[in-house]
Amino acid sequence: MVKSTTDKSLYRILDALALTIDSIGYVKTLHLLDEGRTFGNNSSSNINKCAIAVVKTFDISLDELLRGKNRKYPYKYAYGIFVYLCYKELGYKLPHLSILLDKHKSNISRAKTHIEKIIEESDNNFNKKIINKLDTCKQTLEELIFKN
Repeated sequence: MVKSTTDKSLYRILDALALTIDSIGYVKTLHLLDEGRTFGNNSSSNINKCAIAVVKTFDISLDELLRGKNRKYPYKYAYGIFVYLCYKELGYKLPHLSILLDKHKSNISRAKTHIEKIIEESDNNFNKKIINKLDTCKQTLEELIFKN
């Protein structure tokens, strides 16, 4: 019997659910599922608006922002600013961002911390340039959020 794509997807979901129940327990799994449902309904469109704001400011594609592996300017800083804005301005927690972006929590934490260090040590011209980009992203994000 040939499995359809829907059957395969459903099997993967149920398999992941069974592994989660085995590793953290029934009650915690139910709590995570409930938390994820309410989290997704609250402000999932805001993370898209944040990504659009960063993409417009840095003039890169959405795929380069979210899936890029380049660790140089502008991609590294665009990703860091995106994570920083999601954390500070939109109130997303690092574990939620990790799930939504399909990135390891340490990767997201490193990006956020890097931008925080740039803000604290804003004495050189390059850091000032990144802070200006951050401010532009904040303004664009506010415009996108208040527009809708």
